Amino acid sequence: ETRDLVRAFRTIFPKQTRPSSRSAFLLKGLSKVPRREIEDTLAKTDDLLQESTGPFFAGNSISCADIVWGPFLERYTAQLPVLYKDLDVRSYSHINTWLDAMDGLPAYWARVKGDDHSWRKLLNSNFDSQDFVQAPPLVFDTYGEREQVKWQAYGWDRDGIGRTPRREAATRIVR
Repeated sequence: ETRDLVRAFRTIFPKQTRPSSRSAFLLKGLSKVPRREIEDTLAKTDDLLQESTGPFFAGNSISCADIVWGPFLERYTAQLPVLYKDLDVRSYSHINTWLDAMDGLPAYWARVKGDDHSWRKLLNSNFDSQDFVQAPPLVFDTYGEREQVKWQAYGWDRDGIGRTPRREAATRIVR
């Protein structure tokens, strides 16, 4: 079953595009993928997640399918609002549930997940400014209670892990 979910990735994402590390599956040649194809991709992905018995692709636990789909859906969440007016990945209910479930995994949140600001900035290398629409502003909130709870779940009692993400980053830079 998980293997089929991984294979579905190839059939659902837009054809004749490339899995670029900067703007994955957003370019056809030198032009951005038509909005309709992006919306079809999101609808098919949402339908696939609806078939699951849990919030993840293969049920109630993370699987290799989530690892395969994760980076691309994460980038789409940050990058699509910059390229397509009013296109919000989180408006697809099952994708939204999946994104929340992934954010609920401390190891993913603390070590793997990128940030929207960086994903959006990467678009500059593949698109001209005329390709951009007005995107919703990014919210840069301070390290708050929600983040503290997540960080505690991840590494509060682990040796060698900073007590906050900032301390962890500073420690890694100094090492």
